[in-house]
Amino acid sequence: IHNAVLLRERKQLAKHRHMTISFNKTNITMSMKGSNKLSISNPKTLLGDTTPAGYNRTKRQFARAFLWLTSLLLLASRPYLSLPASVCAVYTMHGGTWFSHKNFKWMSASIISFCVSLYSVALRVKVNAID
Repeated sequence: IHNAVLLRERKQLAKHRHMTISFNKTNITMSMKGSNKLSISNPKTLLGDTTPAGYNRTKRQFARAFLWLTSLLLLASRPYLSLPASVCAVYTMHGGTWFSHKNFKWMSASIISFCVSLYSVALRVKVNAID
C-alpha cells in the first residue's frame, strides 16, 4: 500500500520535471534542479510504521512508577487505592509493543500486580463482612 502511494506521488511530482524522487526499500532520495539532494535512510519513519525513539521506554517507566505505588499502597494496607494504581500500570503497558521482551516482562508484572490487588480487596471485603 505504501509503495503504491509513493509511486502515485512520484508520478505527480515527475510532471513538474524540476523534482525527481527515487526510492528503494532502504532509502528515499529527493533532488531538485540547482539544489542539494535530500536522502532519508529509513522510509518507515516517513511512512509512520515505527514509534518514536524512547516511546516504549517511557511506557515502561510509567508502569514501573505505578507498580511502585501499588506495592507501597499494599504495604500500607490500602488495597482500595492499590487497585486503581495497578489498573493504571496495566493500561499504560497495553499500548506498547508486544514483541519486546522488556514490555512483555513489565506487562506480566502489571497483570500480576492487578491480580494481587484484586485479591487483597476481596480479602478486605470478606474481613469487613466477618466483623
